[in-house]
Amino acid sequence: MSPAWAKVSEFESELIRSRTREGMAVAREEGRLRGCGPKLSSAQEIAWSNCTPPAGTRSRSTITQLP
Repeated sequence: MSPAWAKVSEFESELIRSRTREGMAVAREEGRLRGCGPKLSSAQEIAWSNCTPPAGTRSRSTITQLP
């Protein structure tokens, strides 16, 4: 690729990035851009936290001895 085409490509990429950022800013202001929702509901999070032991309470040796 010649240096001229590389510059054109770089310029075009920057235009796409700036348009995307502007569109995301507008969507954020209008409340349409919220990101991903939670993976678990609050009830599921509570149930999961009750099932798993606290971090660091099991060592490798105790885990290998489990049935």
